[in-house]
Amino acid sequence: MSMSANLNTRMNTFNQNQSLLNSFNSFNNNRSVGFGSSAFDPFAAFNMNFGVNNAAASADVRSFLTGMRDTAERLNTSMNRMRGTGAETVISSEPDALSVRTASPSARINDVNVQIQQVARGQVNQGSSLSANQRVAVSEARTHRFEIEQNGVTRELSFRVGINYTQEDMQNAMARTINNANIGVTASIEANSSGTNSTLTVQSRETGVFADNRNTFQIRDVSGGRAVAMTGVGTQTQSSQDAQFSINGGAMQTSRSNEVDLGSGVTATLRQATGGREVTVSMGRERNVSTENINDMVRQFNTLLSNTADNRGDRGVNRLHNQLAGLSISNAASLAQVGISVDREGFMSVNSGRLNRAIEDGSLDRFFNGDRQGASFGFANRLARITEDVSANPHRYMSRESLDLLEPSGSANRDNFGNSLNHLRASRQNRIFTMGLLLDMMI
Repeated sequence: MSMSANLNTRMNTFNQNQSLLNSFNSFNNNRSVGFGSSAFDPFAAFNMNFGVNNAAASADVRSFLTGMRDTAERLNTSMNRMRGTGAETVISSEPDALSVRTASPSARINDVNVQIQQVARGQVNQGSSLSANQRVAVSEARTHRFEIEQNGVTRELSFRVGINYTQEDMQNAMARTINNANIGVTASIEANSSGTNSTLTVQSRETGVFADNRNTFQIRDVSGGRAVAMTGVGTQTQSSQDAQFSINGGAMQTSRSNEVDLGSGVTATLRQATGGREVTVSMGRERNVSTENINDMVRQFNTLLSNTADNRGDRGVNRLHNQLAGLSISNAASLAQVGISVDREGFMSVNSGRLNRAIEDGSLDRFFNGDRQGASFGFANRLARITEDVSANPHRYMSRESLDLLEPSGSANRDNFGNSLNHLRASRQNRIFTMGLLLDMMI
C-alpha cells in the first residue's frame, strides 16, 4: 500500500496552511486598522480547501497506519512460526497417506513402517454428478422434505429451492440442511476438475463396523419431496469398513478408527490405502513447512519495507524503514547461509537450492533456534521485537505532524483553524485589516 504522493502533498499543504494561519494571526495582533468592506470574505474558499485537504490527509494517514499495523502483525506471526522451523521432528514419508502428530515438540521415535490395506470409513451415499450451472425446473422451486433414519431414529428435514436455483445451489442447500441438523451423518459437495459438474455425498460420521449397525442410515423423500431423487443420494455406494494395517511387517490389524497410537507420544492418522507399499514414520525435517514459512516471512518483510520506503518523507516512518533495512543488510552474510539473499536496499529473496540444503543439514534450525547470543538469533529476536512493537503501537512510527491530522487531535486542529477564521470574519477591525493587507499586496 503506497500513499506517498497523496500523504506528502497533503502534509505540505497542511504545513503551508498552518504557516499562513500563523501569519494572519500575527498581522491581526500587530497591524493597525485600515480600510475594508464588510461584504468581502477572502477566507471562505481557503477555509473550505483546508478542510477538504485535511480530511483527505487524515484518511490517508489512518489507512497507512492500519496497513502498517496489519503487515507487521502478519510478519510477527510468520516470525513466530519460524521458531522451530527446520528443527528435527517426527515426520511421515507420505503425509497424504499417513499423517502424524505428537504430544509435544520434543517427542522422539525410532523408525516405524506402516502398510495400509484400507482405511476406516462409515457408510457413504454418493449422489449423481449434476451439471452445476443448469437451472432447476420451475416446478421444483418449492419446499422439499426428506428424512434420515439412523440407529432406529428418524429425523425429518426440509429446505426450499428458489426460482433461480442451479442444481449446485440445490445441492448446497440440502447439504447445509443436513449439516445444520447435527445428526449422525454429514454432507459435502465435490466439483469435478473443470467445475462444470458437482456431486452431493452423504456419509456416516462414525467410522468402522458395529454389530448393531449404529452408523448405517437411510435417506428418502417424504410428503412429495423430490430432493433425494434429484440429487441421487438415496442409494448406498459404500458400506462401513474397519481400517486394516500392519506395523513393521507384523500381522494385519483392524480398527474402527483411523487413529493409530505408535507409542512415544506419536499418533498416526491413516488417510489412504498404500497397497503393499510401506510409509515410514521417522525423525526428520519438514521441508515443505520450512520452505512455506521462510517464503511467507520474506514476503511480509518486503511488504513492510516497501511500504515504509514509499513514505520516507515522514520522519517516523523513515526511522522504521532504516531499522528494517539496517537489520537485513547487517545480517546479510548469515542470512545468505540459510538461503535468504539481501540486496543493497535491504529487500530479501529466497534461494531455493541453498534453503533446501540449510533445511537438510540443520543450519536453518540453528539459525532461528540456536545460541541466543549469536548473531543469527539476534536477527530473529530483533525483528520479532520490532514487529511486535509496530503492531501494538503503530503511532510510534509516524511523526507528530502526520498524527495531528488524525482524530481527535486532527479535529482539534481543524476546529482551532476554523474558529480563528470565524473570529476574523466576525471582527470588523479584522475585516478592515484584511482589505488593508490586500491593498498593500497590490501596491
